Amino acid sequence: GDLGEPLNLVHRDVSPHNVVVGVDGIARIVDFGIARAEERIGTTRDGQVKGKLAYMAPEQTSGELVDRRVDVFTAGIVLFESLTARRLFRGQTDAEVLRNLLDKPIPRLREISPGYPQSLDDVVARALQRKPDDRFDDAAECAEALEEAAEPLGVATSKQVGAYVRETA
Repeated sequence: GDLGEPLNLVHRDVSPHNVVVGVDGIARIVDFGIARAEERIGTTRDGQVKGKLAYMAPEQTSGELVDRRVDVFTAGIVLFESLTARRLFRGQTDAEVLRNLLDKPIPRLREISPGYPQSLDDVVARALQRKPDDRFDDAAECAEALEEAAEPLGVATSKQVGAYVRETA
């Protein structure tokens, strides 16, 4: 804020469409069009929900008040899909996507891609918990756990990713 205090922003629309990687190799979330400071979160009108249905947290679909854990869940969807090359919540209609989001068992990462370490599977599973209290408290906590779990995999450095982006963009 104006005085340097954290605003506790909730993006509410984390999806592959809103993640870009710069030539410095750093991934950034863009399009804060529906983001709100935590104390102002809610729906804009009765019953109106903001975001892409396949990239929503369960509590978003009911128009409940939401907090930063919404973004943890949706980042978990993006992470799952990036690692498995498979949509997590899909359907022929919005109603089917919603049903899958709310009720279909969420597969573990290693069920789809068995080569990943258990520690990475655990991070993704925790981010994708349907109950907000069972998720990471915020993106920073999730990122720290993710970095620790991914370290043994030899994940590319931001410098290496930046070089790749420069070559291909």
